[in-house]
Formats: sequence, structure tokens, C-alpha cells
Amino acid sequence: MEIILGNYAGLFGTIQLVKEKEAELSLRFPGFFLKNILEIEPFWEKNVKEYIKHIPDTFVINGGRGGIYAALYQLSIQQKTGFEIYLKEIPICQETIEITEVWGLNPYCLNAKGCVAIATKNGEEVLKELRKEQIISARVGGFTKGKERKIFVGESWKRINKPGIDELERI
Repeated sequence: MEIILGNYAGLFGTIQLVKEKEAELSLRFPGFFLKNILEIEPFWEKNVKEYIKHIPDTFVINGGRGGIYAALYQLSIQQKTGFEIYLKEIPICQETIEITEVWGLNPYCLNAKGCVAIATKNGEEVLKELRKEQIISARVGGFTKGKERKIFVGESWKRINKPGIDELERI
């Protein structure tokens, strides 16, 4: 089975950070940069499950607290198997990376409300349906026979452990 992500990882958390820390962030980023983040369409209101419910052998975990890593971890538990994910394939906005760098936060562990992790045997069909609805989506990896949860970062594999607190709670 393949693993597909729909919507941007950590964007909901990024918007929360800008709302709560706008004064602090305005010392580091230009106003238009922060304004653009706040004006992003509320994509998390789209019900991704509705668009792909007719596709057989497709399972969805909603992102939320703990970020996309937490959603992938839950998907792995649901499927009773491990996975291999390629970090560079995860849809994420550059703004999320830059904002989380201010506090040394992991953007992939930042609230991912609106982002979904999808397990499917029909990857192309899922991608086609999501793109038809203008939902950013990408094939990011697949499941393995073992229980190990790994992500390819740079030039090496790293393990994903049981998710801890959401990165928003660290500041």
C-alpha cells in the first residue's frame, strides 16, 4: 500500500503561531509575508474523506496535534505495519519552515489540522481525485513488512518514535 498526504503539513499550526506571535514575528519578517500566511484559504474545512470515499482500499487519518508525524504514526498503527517515508516529498510551505525555525520547532510535529495521511492501494486514483478538488497532495512513501517507522532525511533513514506533544505547546 502507498501513503499519500493531502494538504500542507503544519500549515494550521503556522497560522496559529502567526496569530499568537505576530508582534514578535514582525520584527523578523516583512508584513506582507505574515499577511499572506493569514490569508491562506481555510483548506482544513475541505472534507478530504468525502472526495475519496468511493475509492476502495483507502483509509484516512486526519492530521492534528502532534503534526503530520503523529498522523503517519496513527496510520501505521491502523494498518498494523511500519512505513518508509521520504521527507522531501511531504507537502509543506516554505513559510512553515521559516516560522518554525524562529523557535527551533519541528514543522512536521506542528499542528497539522486539515492535512490527511492516506493509506491506499489506488494511489493514482486518490491523487487524481484530490488534485481535481485543488487539494495539494503527494505520494510520500509506503508500508513495509516490519513494524519500523522510518523517514528518509537528507542521505539517511531516521526512526519516527511515538509522537510527543505538539510543537505549539513548546513555546
